[in-house]
Amino acid sequence: MEDWFITRDSSQHRQNAIGWRRCNSDAARSRFAKQTGVRWSELLRLPYFDPIRFLTVDPMHCLFLGIAKWIVKKIWVDEGVLTPDNLKNIQRKMNQIQVPADLGRIPRKIDCGEGFINFTADQWRTFFTIYATTSLWEYLSAIDRTILTHFVRVCSVLVGRILTFDLIEEAAERLIKIIKLIEEHYGRDKITPNLHLSIHLQECSHDFGPLYTFWCFSFERMNGILGNCNFFSLPIYDNYDNEMC
Repeated sequence: MEDWFITRDSSQHRQNAIGWRRCNSDAARSRFAKQTGVRWSELLRLPYFDPIRFLTVDPMHCLFLGIAKWIVKKIWVDEGVLTPDNLKNIQRKMNQIQVPADLGRIPRKIDCGEGFINFTADQWRTFFTIYATTSLWEYLSAIDRTILTHFVRVCSVLVGRILTFDLIEEAAERLIKIIKLIEEHYGRDKITPNLHLSIHLQECSHDFGPLYTFWCFSFERMNGILGNCNFFSLPIYDNYDNEMC
């Protein structure tokens, strides 16, 4: 791991960012960013801001909209592990499972289109923490069952409100095993940036606490609430004479 993950130098990052800002044209900045992978941010004016360590990986997009969706749709469905007939049987089996009413939106439309159509991040989380093992097990090979077992455990651990260092270490080790199994069984082309970024969740959790404290679920829900508000129907008052405009 020490050979694979080499932490970038924050000082060098700042120098590259200043170099990007000094470019005198959009074309020059584009070339500079392509070479260094760095652009200027106003946050770099803060002397205490560490552009390397303060970068967090969002677990919502990485684990659920990234890895969970990728494993099921791009590996198992596209590779023919889960056939259309399998998806219909999986849908019937899931419909028989009774879950608490406060669980949220239940995953549906598994057998529609290419399968698992329009799943949200929350539905992917629900699917893997509740449904996946019982509904997918009989259709998977031994290697795919191992991948499923590891990922279900990772999800169960990382969505918890209480995390210990041992649990974080366990999740990181299981993620590495998942990546190795996918590479060995399906090829290096199936290794995505999200699989790489997931290994950084361990250090993010060490710095910022349990994943639920910094994932984007609450931000997305607030966007939904604000999006449903009709602000234009509210009266607007002039600050000077307190009369409605």
